[in-house]
Amino acid sequence: MTILLTGASGVVGLPTLRALTEDHDVVVVEGRRAVQHSGITVRGDLRAPHLGLDDRTWSALTRDVDTVVHCAGVVDFGIDDASTRAVNVDGVRHIVELSRDASARLVHVSTAFVGQPVIPDVTGGLATMHPGAYIASKRDGEDLVRSSGLDWTIVRPSIVCGDSETGEISELQGLHTLVRAFLRGTLPVVLCEDALQYDFVPCDVVARSIATVVNHPRQYDREHVWVTSGAAALDIDSLVAVLVDEATRLGIAVDAPRRLHPDVFQRLWKPAFFDLLDPASQTKFANLLASVANLFNTSPFPTSLGSGPLPPAQTAGTIERSARLTARHLVERSPGAYPVLQSA
Repeated sequence: MTILLTGASGVVGLPTLRALTEDHDVVVVEGRRAVQHSGITVRGDLRAPHLGLDDRTWSALTRDVDTVVHCAGVVDFGIDDASTRAVNVDGVRHIVELSRDASARLVHVSTAFVGQPVIPDVTGGLATMHPGAYIASKRDGEDLVRSSGLDWTIVRPSIVCGDSETGEISELQGLHTLVRAFLRGTLPVVLCEDALQYDFVPCDVVARSIATVVNHPRQYDREHVWVTSGAAALDIDSLVAVLVDEATRLGIAVDAPRRLHPDVFQRLWKPAFFDLLDPASQTKFANLLASVANLFNTSPFPTSLGSGPLPPAQTAGTIERSARLTARHLVERSPGAYPVLQSA
């Protein structure tokens, strides 16, 4: 089978490339970052019609490709809506066009958060980073896939963390933002109404799930595959407890952040602390609080893991291990970034 893969330099695409090349010929559409790949690579632009490819390259792809795996996308909450939609909506439209011209099956990687309501701004307007445009763009991208008339599967991972064995990841993600701030002592509070879940799953588990979907086209035709921890996901209190323990093992002195209701933040904490900061510091801290709060899920995600040929379901043990590996990976990556590091 010949597979066209987008986003091969990303946190999902890179391990997916490794998983797919074990059994298939993979053509990589290379975007803004170079990809180390022994097979065919073409440079394209998702935002452009025909991916910015010349007619000869487009014709060759549509002649040879059997399955398109679309992992590329914008996940940055801080960029403008138009730039987000240019990739996450227009880019999907162009991938659908390529898949249709190739009579190819489309495996589209979305996000589990399309099934959740957008959490309101917990900082009262101080943050400049919000997930609303991102989630809306992913929903619209899914709509394009479902209405395409193609054979399709939509894969919905939750927050993606590092490899389940090493903790390694090509680019830091939402869980890393939380853990890094925690280890640095710059996250004194977490804004949420209850002990909400923080669902994350290792990048290699996502990659193996995508490879399984590719290898079982009939079983997953026109299906939504949820690659999440589901009901086993840790709530924020449990996650903090694991991180406190791991920080102690690493020789880092930390204080557990307080879980604070957004109303209490507005009435008491903001006037006593936030208003004393300069505007730039207010925005930076508000964006940190919002980035963490926006990745809670208000109810457990469904999960497809553990069913059929997909990888096993996540358990409390595997999830805790991923949290600990995340902390270790951050410290190994930048040991000097944690001034509170003490000799164990």
